[in-house]
Amino acid sequence: MAIEIKREQRISHSLALDLAAKEAGFQNFRHASSGLSAPVVADTDHTAYLTAYLTAYWVKPRGEYFERGRLTLSVQLVKPLDQTVSRHQLMSARHLAGFRIEAQDHLEFKLDIPREEEGARETLAAAARTLRFMAATGLRPATTQKERWPLLTRFETLPGADHYSLWIDRNGDWIYMDEPYEKSVLAERLDWAKRNDMTMVRPAWEGLYSPQLTFPFLFCDTETVAAGVADIVARLRTSTEGKWETGSYDSEFVSPARAALDRPRRRRPMPAVSGVVRNRALPYGGAVGGSRSQWRPAVPMAVDGHREIASLLRSLSISDLEYRQTIAVGKVRSTLDDWVAMEHKAGLGASLDLYYGGPNGALLRDAKSKLAAVQRVRDILSRGYEACRPKKLLLNQLASVEAALQKAN
Repeated sequence: MAIEIKREQRISHSLALDLAAKEAGFQNFRHASSGLSAPVVADTDHTAYLTAYLTAYWVKPRGEYFERGRLTLSVQLVKPLDQTVSRHQLMSARHLAGFRIEAQDHLEFKLDIPREEEGARETLAAAARTLRFMAATGLRPATTQKERWPLLTRFETLPGADHYSLWIDRNGDWIYMDEPYEKSVLAERLDWAKRNDMTMVRPAWEGLYSPQLTFPFLFCDTETVAAGVADIVARLRTSTEGKWETGSYDSEFVSPARAALDRPRRRRPMPAVSGVVRNRALPYGGAVGGSRSQWRPAVPMAVDGHREIASLLRSLSISDLEYRQTIAVGKVRSTLDDWVAMEHKAGLGASLDLYYGGPNGALLRDAKSKLAAVQRVRDILSRGYEACRPKKLLLNQLASVEAALQKAN
């Protein structure tokens, strides 16, 4: 209704919200927001809560062995987990990056947490705070550059800015929240908000980042929106509530939603065993549960081949390639830098820094010379490594650059 009023009367959104609220029988939008939200977030025995489950796996070295375990936290939300956060929002929401949606009611942290059970407990408790906040307020994290950057530039001069997060409500209004360690800049922040024509609210709430240590502040263009969110979070349950379940590292938690699907869950990926050769390739990278290994050719390429490729890639990196070509060349360069360090650990000494050390390459001024450099790199790689998937992926990166340069030539 407010959107329609705003378009018809050409007035501000905040004024249109107040008019829409009056049409619905309320004094203003703040009155409507408070009244409509209260039955959902009130901390009473009559509130209907829904259970969501959060799982993490932890690992701690014990001499030559590792102690491992699983920890699951069940939390009560005012709406279902799948209506609280979506898959694409996880990376943008505070404390939820690193989780995956394992089932409709279950989030699982993807990587092992290397700080025994206490580390897993802190990770899950922080995620639970965010889920309670999102479920109660209906806010979602800003996920696109279009949503984020125009707003973030407005807060570059905010006094004492720290630990920000950016949220959007169902009407498209935004909330900028930050949580500094000190509240001594309160007066400066109030002056700053007035100068920038914003509303600032310090809610009676523990916040998301680090309760007891940081202090949350809400900023918004619309006073009623900020006040409504502050009213809701002031009545949120404490972050310590929830039921904990411990289990062995190899045990899998099966939530009610997963059990109802009657099909096996998707297991977490695991790194390959160090030194094992598969299809003429060797695994490398961190051996952390929940991560996949990277792979390189099992048979090394000669140092002279690396040296010539390194010189050509240095030249290409300074030769004003188009953006996509620059990214592709950079990935090939970074990958080969990893490979040469593992292939030739002995005997090279300082020469290991072939791809990023030493003088810059020669500037390639035209498409023809750039194309010749890329083709030469592909030829050396084709001859220097045996056929395997890692080699194929690297050649494909260069093939895309070669095709673009041929088109421009």
